[in-house]
Amino acid sequence: MGNIFWNSFLSYDWIIFAFFIANLVIFFITIIFILHLKNLLYPRTDLASTKKYEFPKPNILTKDDVDKLKKVRDKTNTTYSLFSNIITIFPLLGLLGTVIALLGVAGDTGFENTQQNFLVALTSTLWGVISAIIFKVLDAFTSPQVDKFDNEVERKKVRYEDE
Repeated sequence: MGNIFWNSFLSYDWIIFAFFIANLVIFFITIIFILHLKNLLYPRTDLASTKKYEFPKPNILTKDDVDKLKKVRDKTNTTYSLFSNIITIFPLLGLLGTVIALLGVAGDTGFENTQQNFLVALTSTLWGVISAIIFKVLDAFTSPQVDKFDNEVERKKVRYEDE
């Protein structure tokens, strides 16, 4: 069984795993931006902490403060958009691997090669679907945070522009 997965990996599945790793890195970058935005929007007023935060008075923002919020918000939205769009690629990569493996069946006359190509086709579909499911679950937790902080930055921006 392990030989089947290894052959599948060498033939096509490595592309799915490369996208998986890349999207995982993008996910963690998005999380870092979300946390940074959260710290800017809701600075801690913990007296025991020695760490200085950007906006000690959350109700009094300068133009520079609002500009910094918008920049971090834009970076967050960009990385989140990239992360969520790559999720839709995984089932397509699995389908592409399936088609490529099944095209190899057309020229095969031996039963062993045909069986191997079918197994490669099935594993690429499997990894594409599993990857999409994993990232959709992560997206379900990330999306509300991105929307919440996006709305909060807009609210602060509008409040600053009205003053």
